[in-house]
Amino acid sequence: MPENDPRDDYAYEITVQTGWQRGAGTTADVYIQLIGTLGESDPRNAKDPKRPKFKRAAVDQFLLTVPQSLGDLKELYIWHNNSGDSPAWYLFRVLIRDMQTSQHWWFVCDKWLAVDEDDGKVKYH
Repeated sequence: MPENDPRDDYAYEITVQTGWQRGAGTTADVYIQLIGTLGESDPRNAKDPKRPKFKRAAVDQFLLTVPQSLGDLKELYIWHNNSGDSPAWYLFRVLIRDMQTSQHWWFVCDKWLAVDEDDGKVKYH
């Protein structure tokens, strides 16, 4: 992630799966924050300046670094800023893997994050 601090040496691999529904991809900026028993990450913009992310049926991966372990992950906050021509997003699920211990956590959203779909919210937690 572009906002990672190069001094941070504890890493989490984040795999985001966008749904297969028509129009499931988003043009909005997506943000991610991890909450664990030992701490939380700052919110991070999940973007790749080299290519677009969060397209329909896509699997996108990111590396989020922090100064130390966040412990057992309890919550994932993921949201978007509702920007662009097609901001609605169908988030299927997210896999977080601790790169040091290989422990992993699944967070299944399986819903629209959109102001004009489902509950009208653009965040999951």
